[in-house]
Amino acid sequence: MQKKTILTYIILLIILLPLSAKKKPGWVKQRPIESNYYIGIGIGSKQDEGRDYIQFAKDEALKNLSSEIVVNISGEIISSVVEKSGVLEEEIKSQIRSATQAELEDYELVDTWENKKEYWVYYRLSRELYKLNLMKKIDKATSLALDFYDKARIAEDNGDYDQALINYIQALGPIEKYIAEPLLVEYQGQEIYLSNEIYSSISTIVGGINIRTQEAKLEAKIGKPLKEAIRFDLIYNSPRGESGLANLPLKFFFLKGEGELVTSGWTNSSGIARTNISRISSSEKMQIIQAELDLYSLSKEDSTSFFYQHVIKSLPVPAAKVILSVSGLTFYVEVEENNYGKALTLKKVEPQLKQNLADHGYSFTDDISAADYYIVLQVDTREGGSAYNMFTAYADLNISVTDMSNGQEIYKSLLSKIKGIDLNSEKAGLKSLNNIGSKLEDLIIPEFIDKL
Repeated sequence: MQKKTILTYIILLIILLPLSAKKKPGWVKQRPIESNYYIGIGIGSKQDEGRDYIQFAKDEALKNLSSEIVVNISGEIISSVVEKSGVLEEEIKSQIRSATQAELEDYELVDTWENKKEYWVYYRLSRELYKLNLMKKIDKATSLALDFYDKARIAEDNGDYDQALINYIQALGPIEKYIAEPLLVEYQGQEIYLSNEIYSSISTIVGGINIRTQEAKLEAKIGKPLKEAIRFDLIYNSPRGESGLANLPLKFFFLKGEGELVTSGWTNSSGIARTNISRISSSEKMQIIQAELDLYSLSKEDSTSFFYQHVIKSLPVPAAKVILSVSGLTFYVEVEENNYGKALTLKKVEPQLKQNLADHGYSFTDDISAADYYIVLQVDTREGGSAYNMFTAYADLNISVTDMSNGQEIYKSLLSKIKGIDLNSEKAGLKSLNNIGSKLEDLIIPEFIDKL
């Protein structure tokens, strides 16, 4: 009997132990309050298939922890930089919280708890330790930024405005994660708000830059490259006079129109940058190429913060425009158009060819030496039989397009057995010619225009 009693107790103990392990701890029932710690609690559902519930709970806990860290943006930053950048204060705070979560360190795992449905995790971070680590990071960041700032000031004093701008923008990098802080530092015996001074200095230099063009208007042709590169001069106006800015990036784009061009370039030692247009694809008569100082390329876009991207964007960057007066390419067309081997007086296919090309902005000439391209078009029909008093004819077309600038055939194609049906064979032949004209529009013209 005694053995049975002991065995019963053992069985009850085995049953009750898991039940006692599943008891909810107090921190699950009610969020703890600890004045010396930031608290983060996360929950992961075990019922969500395909998701790592443990990692999910950890991420949620750290997100929860970081949300307890109050973000207060310095009044000096708001008045001098935030308002000018056009970014809402709440947007900045949201970005700071995300960055804070990504860089959390020295947090400790307090406890975990789980049941069949959920996994809970509890982290905490010492407020004092977080503040100490933050101050160390800020001190290191401001030291690096101040070094760039000092180099920029020296370059500016020496009239090296290109190097000054490069260093001012690089000075933003180390402090971009600490934009909420006033960053009051000592420089040359004076206290300055570093973020404000950097932004103000960048604004001053950018405001003194101009971009000039050698020619404000150029002639161009659809489908053709521009004969020469477009030149832009990046100039800085200072009390010392004008000077070219070297090693600075420009971006180039079609402000109006469309085509293929070199989209970026850096100024040489004389402050000159160029772009090449390899093809004009739009048929608009007036098109505009714009060049702008590309401040983003001076910063590392993959690391530059959301806030500083807006700061850079808010600056009125210098720009210059070049107008392109665009004309269509000129074609010389040679057509041999027959119906059953007999030359047609009234052409059927040629008018459709020319109309379609004209609709794309191209023109025609009777002087082959003045043409950009030479088109040879040959069309003929043949009998296809008859049935029930209706006649069938088939049209065949050959087309060749030659570039007159180098004598190379750039396109060649054929259409065959395009059917036409009518009351007699002659009308059937003419009908097949009309039909081949439609096929020319749908199939041939788009193909060879793409080759121009």
